[in-house]
Amino acid sequence: MKRKVLVVILVLMITLSFGACGDQQEGATGADPNENGNEVVSENDSGDVSAMESIPEGFRVMTVGTGNPQLDVKAGGGSTLVQYQDTYFLVDCGFNSMATLINNGVKISEIEQMLFTHQHNDHNADFWTFFIGGWGDPNGRRYLNLIGPGTQDLYDMTTEFYKTDIEYRQNVGFPPEGTLENVDVTDLTESDFETEIDGVKITAIPVPHTIDTYAYRFEADGKSVVISGDLTYTEDFAPFAEDADLLVMDGMMTSDYSDVPEDFRDQLIGSLSKSHILNEEIGQIAKESNAEHLVLTHLGGEVTDALVDANTEVYREQGFEGDVTFGYDGMVIEP
Repeated sequence: MKRKVLVVILVLMITLSFGACGDQQEGATGADPNENGNEVVSENDSGDVSAMESIPEGFRVMTVGTGNPQLDVKAGGGSTLVQYQDTYFLVDCGFNSMATLINNGVKISEIEQMLFTHQHNDHNADFWTFFIGGWGDPNGRRYLNLIGPGTQDLYDMTTEFYKTDIEYRQNVGFPPEGTLENVDVTDLTESDFETEIDGVKITAIPVPHTIDTYAYRFEADGKSVVISGDLTYTEDFAPFAEDADLLVMDGMMTSDYSDVPEDFRDQLIGSLSKSHILNEEIGQIAKESNAEHLVLTHLGGEVTDALVDANTEVYREQGFEGDVTFGYDGMVIEP
């Protein structure tokens, strides 16, 4: 009798254990709720299907990573995905960006256009996962176009460091196209840049930061999306972003850094203000450019309702009357 009781207890424990494991895995892979109250574009009212699983008629933009150099699983490193119909343009790929893309229904193997605003770690940390992971698959990427400052060095360093890994995967059966072959690299310099890819006009201008940095403008069908990258104020940026339907801006200075120890806070804010645009200047540029929708990313800390209201008031004082949204990882907007 005792043996039977022990067996029953053991079976129940195993069943509960597997059930708990299943619950944990589901929670880990599920999408984070929208804590900021912003609406995510979705074609499925039930929320079961990602907003990225349909093909838009025009532009669709995802703020993939909206955090800063401080590691935060809820706010990954800088990354923005611009989709035009069935073509993806990934601008930067900071920490956790690949996981966010995958969790939101985007196959990284389908991304052939990779653009960089600059080569800081919080904007390129996931490049190696993208480069190898998006290629090393039976249905993997077989072409890659890299654009941005420092891209030639990044590509050369990657292929040299991962040479044996790439060779190993080639021996498994994956072709060299997409890594060692069929790769275009455009290393931006100080001059402006313009190209057209799959019906999208892309222009870039240098902007002031601590290293060579570029802002990008995407245009098609009378719509435009502008991504500032990290920058300080420059008179050239408002004309570049003129009449943008969606203006994605460096929001590092939107935070009051109240979570930072007081004896270090002033020093931190003073240092960051030399490499990131000030809040009043964001409002000024949004007003002067006549942007329709301002989206803040590269955020300095926790986003609260009070912080959103305070910053929005600053932009209103500068004369900006358009929409204001504080981005979060995985947020999708169709301009």
